[in-house]
Amino acid sequence: MFMRLAGHLGKTQAELEATLTRDDLLEWIAFFELEPFGGKVADQHFETLCQLIFAANRSKDQDIPVFFERDPKPQADLSLADKIDDFFDGLPHTEE
Repeated sequence: MFMRLAGHLGKTQAELEATLTRDDLLEWIAFFELEPFGGKVADQHFETLCQLIFAANRSKDQDIPVFFERDPKPQADLSLADKIDDFFDGLPHTEE
């Protein structure tokens, strides 16, 4: 994930290690858990390929299925801050 973050920010890994704080890294990790870089687009491309293959081999009365439910329980009513809080609620709390 660290290399992907460096590429996403246009930095080398060494530059990122020198400038990224622990708190920033934890926020990026939480964000990555909610929305991996490129994951949704790759899923959509692969689903389209699956649908094309299925469509070419199906009978006329068969519907083309949805192959990927990326988030079967969408949390559209939660803000990003609430989603990040929910993520960290599952982690052990540490005293600083």
